[in-house]
Amino acid sequence: MKKILVVSQKELVEKPIFRQDKNLNYIFDLLSKENEVTLLYLHKNINIDDEGNNENKEQKYINVNKICIRDLMSKNMLQKNLKELINKNGYEEIVFMSYGLAQFVIPYIENELDNMIVVVDYRLSNLSYLLQQYKEETQKIYHNFQGIYKQFRLNFLQSMIIFQKGDYFIFDKEETDTYLLEKEKVENIISVEDIKNISAKKKRNIKEQKVVEIEINSDNFAAKMPLNINEINENKFIVLESKYFNLTDTINNIIFKTEAEYFFIYRSKIDILPDTKKILTEYLSYNKNLAVVSPLLMYSRDNTEIQRKNLFDMQRKGNYSNWEKTAPLQLADCFIIKKSFLKKYGYFDNKYKTIDYALFDFLMRIYQKRDYYCVAKDVVAFRLSNLTKRLDMFKEDKQYLCYKWGEDNFLF
Repeated sequence: MKKILVVSQKELVEKPIFRQDKNLNYIFDLLSKENEVTLLYLHKNINIDDEGNNENKEQKYINVNKICIRDLMSKNMLQKNLKELINKNGYEEIVFMSYGLAQFVIPYIENELDNMIVVVDYRLSNLSYLLQQYKEETQKIYHNFQGIYKQFRLNFLQSMIIFQKGDYFIFDKEETDTYLLEKEKVENIISVEDIKNISAKKKRNIKEQKVVEIEINSDNFAAKMPLNINEINENKFIVLESKYFNLTDTINNIIFKTEAEYFFIYRSKIDILPDTKKILTEYLSYNKNLAVVSPLLMYSRDNTEIQRKNLFDMQRKGNYSNWEKTAPLQLADCFIIKKSFLKKYGYFDNKYKTIDYALFDFLMRIYQKRDYYCVAKDVVAFRLSNLTKRLDMFKEDKQYLCYKWGEDNFLF
């Protein structure tokens, strides 16, 4: 007998009409006979909470322990209360009845997940709907997958952290074709009936990767310096942005000569908290088609380091990656890149004088080959002041970019 926590949008009802309610009842039918199951639900039902009205109460589940998430939210203590609930009861498995609930709850209990099997039900998600469309399209004589592929990439990247943290993922295999997920190395895709046979956590083989930092310092742009690189140690370089040196060439040379898979490139006036690099590296490690990741950049001129740390922690609560709504130029102030993609598609074009347009050019290359870049909106870095950039160099680089690609090709 296992102790299982089921996280649901709604309560159990006796005669379910909606598919969401039917899914919850069926899960309890599968699990409650041989396990001790607790229901953690989001919404209060007025009739159920009213002791004088028991019409809708599900009789066969009357002894199920039920806890309302909204009760745990009192006095902004949700994270503390969730952790205490899990640690006190020693749950061995947690089942999320929707992707949205997993997205909402998982950031609060990431450390507690190490001791639990994590199951996420995707059957009512946008991703499941897209896989259903994909299956229907494959059965047609004339296929048109372009819209499906585009929406799948967006929804997959938004779900990536859930696939990384979870162990098993429920899909309706009769309605959907999971080939696109399997192609992205998503493992342990199961049918709902398989939930009875789950016994072990997924093995994670994310190795500790070497990440080299390249900090760009533009404070003395016009000063003539004897050297343009200051090597702090084998894991960090400070590069001077100066009119006397080619910045793109300098960064290319460091990446070419340094034995590492990941390079974290950022400007000196951006505050990078320790977890930023670690989390972005995990994102890149998980998906083989993801080449470049940037944190969300926020202005924080007057906040103390403790306040910035609190903002960082708050930002991680349910705010996930979205790669398509960000212009490429917005990534260049702080990003992490896989060296293997530079080897595959070529290093930064050294005809650009700014890293901003050199990165834009590189993203054009990977985008055409259907590889990814994204802004991880649940990870934040801070601009401590306005960044000084040479407008004349920007203008020259923009002209070269348009000349190289043609102004009609920027279909991001």
